[in-house]
Amino acid sequence: MVSSTDPMRTRIINACYELLAEDGVDPTMGEVAKRTGISRQAVYLHFTSRTDLLLATVDHLNAEAGMPAQLERLAAAESSRQALEIAVDIAVWQVYQLGPAVIAVHRLVQSDHELESRWRDRPGRMTQFTSVVTALRRDGLLRKDLSIREAVALLNAMTLPEALMSLRNARFTRRRLTQLLTHSISQTLCGQPTGTDASPDVGDRDTDVGITPVH
Repeated sequence: MVSSTDPMRTRIINACYELLAEDGVDPTMGEVAKRTGISRQAVYLHFTSRTDLLLATVDHLNAEAGMPAQLERLAAAESSRQALEIAVDIAVWQVYQLGPAVIAVHRLVQSDHELESRWRDRPGRMTQFTSVVTALRRDGLLRKDLSIREAVALLNAMTLPEALMSLRNARFTRRRLTQLLTHSISQTLCGQPTGTDASPDVGDRDTDVGITPVH
């Protein structure tokens, strides 16, 4: 699935992807080596750790699937509302394009401390979501009772890969799912709040955006 100038590196990355795509598999270096048909030591000649291998696999998969073009769409958005729609569509697109591998990576980031630490320093969906929400606030569209931190957390929760995969399996088309999610998320983030006062606490203001990123 992945092209590379190094054929063996390509084989290793493809083996890692295949294991990620198999539900419930948490690929070890030994399992990747076995799937590739080489020794464990040979895998370490190309990747110094499992974390390095997983990050390289994600980068190659995103590149092959067309993530750079998707991010260009987001950067070219003409309004914050359009940026929100594109950000939601990218989250849906990634699940439809890469399927179970996205779910597996998301779970690993939550359970693997080293991977989570490296993941936090990479630009990804949380960076995109923060930019979109900040633009909504700049344009006066974000609900006044929501902090940027809260809005980013809500946007992330409403587009988690596991939820999107469940909806994909329910045979929603990508376009239909994007439309429904965008409408629901727009209402949540930009609609008029109802009920009791839900203003953020003092420590929850816009400057507090320290959320652990999950791409």
